[in-house]
Amino acid sequence: MSKLKIMLCIILLSTTAIFYFLDGWQFFSLSNLKNQQQMINELTLKSPLLVAALFFVIYLLLSLLFLPGAVLLTLLAGALYGNIYGTLLSSMTSSLAASAAFVFARYLFRPYLQCRYYEQFQRLNKDLAKHGVYYLIALRLTPILPFFLVNMLMGLSNISLAKYHIVSQLAMLPITFILVNAGSELANINEISDVLSTELIVAFCALAFFVIATNLFFRQQQKKVKN
Repeated sequence: MSKLKIMLCIILLSTTAIFYFLDGWQFFSLSNLKNQQQMINELTLKSPLLVAALFFVIYLLLSLLFLPGAVLLTLLAGALYGNIYGTLLSSMTSSLAASAAFVFARYLFRPYLQCRYYEQFQRLNKDLAKHGVYYLIALRLTPILPFFLVNMLMGLSNISLAKYHIVSQLAMLPITFILVNAGSELANINEISDVLSTELIVAFCALAFFVIATNLFFRQQQKKVKN
């Protein structure tokens, strides 16, 4: 591993450790977001482009450091910019940040892990080359799986960056719209579960299962045709 990669690993681990040691969770909590909402709203009215740029930078840093916080930032976009502009901002920002984290994970971890687990990666990449889009859609539709984890795991594969970016943006759009729409009524939200209810999570998981099941069905049909 090169010196640059070692340094990046140290920065990543150190920043993550500091985040948890200083209770960074409190900063990215729903209660803190609601407490700061008025101040952020006033700043947005004065400098909407500046706030949008800060939104992008914070989202990007969280993604590159593989830290949670995407849900709260998406709610915030709805509170600040409304349904349409909030969805556009969140969708563009989340997909760009996901792609950046994807590239970061690929550069930092994939060479070492592929050498260490060569056979396993060969089988994985062979399957992803044929059906990776279905798997990615299913992962993006599953709200219980943190997006930062998806970015890291898919970065270890051979799926192309362009395909990852486009599929991620489209597959994340439904949950993004739901969160932005909920964020426009941020004052009425007391818990994240008020937005991501059990029923909603089950519905999205069922949709993800349907995507995988459809893929498996067509694979079986193709095998029958070949035989």
